[in-house]
Amino acid sequence: MKLTGSMQTMAAAGAALLTGGLSVGIHGVARSDVPRALGGIALGFTGLFLIALVAIHRWIRDTSIERRDLAQARREAEAEHHTYIAARANLESEMIRLNRDMNTERRRIATALLADRRALAAEFEEKKLQVEGEAFRLGVRMERAGMLQPDEQPAAPPNLIQFPKQQPDAAPERERSRGHNEVAP
Repeated sequence: MKLTGSMQTMAAAGAALLTGGLSVGIHGVARSDVPRALGGIALGFTGLFLIALVAIHRWIRDTSIERRDLAQARREAEAEHHTYIAARANLESEMIRLNRDMNTERRRIATALLADRRALAAEFEEKKLQVEGEAFRLGVRMERAGMLQPDEQPAAPPNLIQFPKQQPDAAPERERSRGHNEVAP
């Protein structure tokens, strides 16, 4: 990350203060002037503090690594998204093909079942006619053999008890209905 104009100015001022403060401090130490040596050291520390602030500011504001990681993650996400879309399109085309194949197979099976049903119906009719013919021939043979003739002797009538029939004029008279507290004649 490049420094802005104010940060460059601050870094230059910090470097100048550090250089000037160290030179004043060394001069004060060389002359045994304590206030000048302390003032030079204080100026040097102030310049060093400004340089440290610029470095901290740059360290905090520098997002180039994060931006690079974000760009890489975006590229991976886009690639995964394109792969997903391609897989979905492939799946849809496969489903369409399977549905088309299933419909074709259903039509083929329905045609085969219809043909089988017709063949079985024809076979059933043929067997039915054979059974009817065989039954007719058997009936003719039984009649010629006399098996279907009624017996000469009638069978004895069943021994049933007959109840006497009631005569309509012999029916008992009914009493008239009576109401409450009434006397009938």
